Amino acid sequence: MIALALLAAAAVQPQLRIVAEPPASVAAAEAGVTVFALNEGAGEVEAVPAAMDVVTADQVPLRVVPVDAATIRVAPGGFRAMRYRIAPVQVAAPAPAPAPGGPSGETIVPTGQGQASGLLARFEPHAPIYGAFGLGSDGAKLQVSLAFRPFEGAGALDGVRLAWTQTMFWAIDQSSGPFRSTNYSPEVYYQRQVDDRIVAAAGYAHDSERARCRVDRCEPSLRFGQLCRAAG
Repeated sequence: MIALALLAAAAVQPQLRIVAEPPASVAAAEAGVTVFALNEGAGEVEAVPAAMDVVTADQVPLRVVPVDAATIRVAPGGFRAMRYRIAPVQVAAPAPAPAPGGPSGETIVPTGQGQASGLLARFEPHAPIYGAFGLGSDGAKLQVSLAFRPFEGAGALDGVRLAWTQTMFWAIDQSSGPFRSTNYSPEVYYQRQVDDRIVAAAGYAHDSERARCRVDRCEPSLRFGQLCRAAG
């Protein structure tokens, strides 16, 4: 008898199930999310809308809240549709600024680490950097080249570059290993991104060659309207 009574009570106990219709994307969820309250029981039931988590069709998790938090009544075997929206993002309050002198007994010492890191980030590769080594009297050829952005983030001046390229011919086949000649090419130029793949540049380069501490060639040149394709 007790078992039959329990089964009868379970049969008439309201069963409410909340099912959200997955939005196609976050943009679609911004227009609203439909949530259904399904009454699978034999008696009328009340549904209280509450915040819930949903996942969009492209697998983006979202937190949604009801547009109207009023309680609704669902007939037995029926359902009611509720409108939800994306929950607003909670912005944390900024932390209070520390006292000028810091906690009692502590001394704040400023460092230049941040400035040094920012300065190094302004360097970038310019001409190819490489080392080539031959056999016998061929020797070796080394080249280093860097460009520097002196006005990074300064609007129109952001495109100014200072560059240095140095090419060295090294007689590694000789016991003293002298450098046969060294070419220097300081350069100043301005570049601007034309589109995603093309960069336009114009500037001035000074080419000089020094062989065994004697200047053999000093040749300035004007470079204008160079076009190159950006990597990627």
